[in-house]
Amino acid sequence: MTRQTHSRSPAETYCLGLAAISHLSARACPIADLALKLQPGASVDRIDGWEADAEGRPVLKVRVRARPVDGEANEAVTRFLAKALGVSRSAVSVKRGGQSRLKMISIDGLDENILRERIEALISGR
Repeated sequence: MTRQTHSRSPAETYCLGLAAISHLSARACPIADLALKLQPGASVDRIDGWEADAEGRPVLKVRVRARPVDGEANEAVTRFLAKALGVSRSAVSVKRGGQSRLKMISIDGLDENILRERIEALISGR
């Protein structure tokens, strides 16, 4: 019998630990997903705004200076998003699309509404 292991982020592990020892549920620590289109090798790290993918779903267009070699662009986008969104580096991870320009990013500690508000503030320059 094989056993599947699930890799949890530090924030997710912390939330589950809190739920085990208190009245908090695991949902007390939100996790937001963010679809994005990454452009590596850009002249500057920046968020360009929202676009639609081939199916019409919104994706955030993000540019990073790092090249798509040995995971450098993925590392750069997670570091850049963590700083821009005001969360720890360990709270941001690539959930899907590690070798694709279209990625699903997971952000621990933010719910979908707060994430969208912060992104809109970054786009509008506030």
